[in-house]
Amino acid sequence: MSKKVCVFGMDGFIVPMMKKFVKEGCLPNFERMLRQGTVNQLEPSLPVWTPTNWATLATGAHTGTHGASRWTVDLASNNRLDSFDGRAISAERIWNALERAGYKSGLIHYPAAYPSGLNAGFVIDGFAHPGYAHTDFEVAPCQSYTTGQVSKGIELEHDGTAVRGEQQKMVSIPKLKPAEGWKHMPDSQSTPLESVIQIRSKLGNDNNLFHLFVFDSNGKGYDRVRICREKDGINYLTEVEPGKWSDWAIETFHVNGSKRRATVRFKLMELAANGENLKLYRTQVTYTDGFTYPEELAEE
Repeated sequence: MSKKVCVFGMDGFIVPMMKKFVKEGCLPNFERMLRQGTVNQLEPSLPVWTPTNWATLATGAHTGTHGASRWTVDLASNNRLDSFDGRAISAERIWNALERAGYKSGLIHYPAAYPSGLNAGFVIDGFAHPGYAHTDFEVAPCQSYTTGQVSKGIELEHDGTAVRGEQQKMVSIPKLKPAEGWKHMPDSQSTPLESVIQIRSKLGNDNNLFHLFVFDSNGKGYDRVRICREKDGINYLTEVEPGKWSDWAIETFHVNGSKRRATVRFKLMELAANGENLKLYRTQVTYTDGFTYPEELAEE
């Protein structure tokens, strides 16, 4: 039986620092990787861009051969492709060469592996673009919401373009205030509070509005937040406690004038017991389909 080989890549990884933390016992999984495999730090291909070097790793070719010399690639047809698109790479990629030799490959979150050109094997998120609002499988980038003040400034993408204000890493939301006009409110030992968050889709800039219902479940201060579709305490997406993650939720989002099912998760970073402050983190909102090969793999 042939052996399986797992290749794990990290962008901008500092190997000496990793080994230092391994020696201190902080990284048990990396310790196991060092013990059972091998770790190498590579010299970059020029220019030293992320897509350039992931393409070099996948093809073994110089930049001039694989063609991903910057963040986008201009095709002869006057079309411009993101360099994380598999069609932007001119050289053969290792998984295609392995398939010709009779081997199967599995690709997870590898740049420029979508489309992969594979007939066998599998791909999960073969776009793998870093940063915000780029991945084809993404409704909206990850974001934090706070009732506190957010320092003003310009956030930049990896390619130097400015991040749109509504999709910056942290945005302000209305201060918590007494909940009004709600139905089916859960029991609260203190006056329930409310606020709202918006999730804007990157395509079409559709606004998906959710209501926050904040309550005190045990008389010791505010300790629960429900993210609701409307002002109805039982029509909620998920519920979250301070310092904990919510369950994954599947919801229908408005995207560029259509409705798409997508998944999202929240973590309540801060919630003052007196209701003075709230900070809520949200993961990327990603489609529940279309990000795998074969397509049915997404159902798992």
